[in-house]
Amino acid sequence: MPHSERTPAIEDKDKTSLSTSRRGFLQLSLASSIGLSLASVLALAPVKAEAAEASESSTEKLEYRFLTPSSAEFLAALFPVVLAKTSLDQDENNALLMALDKMIFHFNAFNQKQMQQLFDVMAYAPIRFVAGAPWTNWPEASHEDIQSFLIGWRDSRFELKRMGYLSVCKLINLCWYARKESFAQTGYPGPPVKIPTPVSNSL
Repeated sequence: MPHSERTPAIEDKDKTSLSTSRRGFLQLSLASSIGLSLASVLALAPVKAEAAEASESSTEKLEYRFLTPSSAEFLAALFPVVLAKTSLDQDENNALLMALDKMIFHFNAFNQKQMQQLFDVMAYAPIRFVAGAPWTNWPEASHEDIQSFLIGWRDSRFELKRMGYLSVCKLINLCWYARKESFAQTGYPGPPVKIPTPVSNSL
């Protein structure tokens, strides 16, 4: 007579398979987190050297409080893709970079550290390539390569990458749509103007 109960052997096999799968997933996630964290440490020295060179060769120097020339190049390369624009002129580009610098500068220490680790990884070609970003320098990266990188991070199985994608894209969008110059492009009339209440002469 057939019965619906599973045999102990099958149950043990299923439990073993489930345990192995879960362990493998956790190990993979941990390896990814450690890999990106290690990447930021390995990239730190080259990044400082590249930043110094970029700063010396830059024709127009912006005075950042948090960003470096290398992190500014990374963010500027993302602007047209994140904002769905063909390109930004120099004034728009500089204004957006300064707004991002100001916003990140006022983050708490933990969030600043997370952003700096991301910038360090994105500044060093071998490490960013392993992380799914273009090998080429950011100013020379194509629109398609940057879009593919962002989509890859957005849809990644690893929370670390998804959080990196959300952080960067949200910051760029927040700073862009907060600019008065962007209001006309989005149809936003601007914040409401408070009309003072007239003082009654009968008081």
